[in-house]
Amino acid sequence: MLDIEALINHVNSVAADEADNRLPAAWSAHWAWTMHPVEADSLPDSVPLVAFYQGREVWSKREGSPCHQSTDPSVLVALLICDKRQLPMRLKELRSVLYGWQAPNDREHRRLYLSDEPGLPCDALDIKGDYIWWQDNWFTAYAIS
Repeated sequence: MLDIEALINHVNSVAADEADNRLPAAWSAHWAWTMHPVEADSLPDSVPLVAFYQGREVWSKREGSPCHQSTDPSVLVALLICDKRQLPMRLKELRSVLYGWQAPNDREHRRLYLSDEPGLPCDALDIKGDYIWWQDNWFTAYAIS
């Protein structure tokens, strides 16, 4: 299973690192506290922010076997909350930090990639006032060197 705490720490450290210009210091990453858009006055102090939670498990059936197995339980949902006018820029910033990230303790050398599966679309969930809630779905894949 993906180490979400390590990922949150990674995003926050990139935002705090003045030498790394992928994320402005205003960014913050958290565990998701809700899966549904909330009113702007209920948001944490700073936006843009990204809230993570473990997504659904992906199961498949092996040919000739009556059993299903988990092929990769590491589907990660990233909820981006930002000013709707800044969405393209904020998505580019966030994706530059997440794409290809590998947890420091992952002995299987899995890296994070944006989902391109039809059943896991990246899409706007809602707009509340000036804020948009955007959902990116990520998965892990093995890095072959």
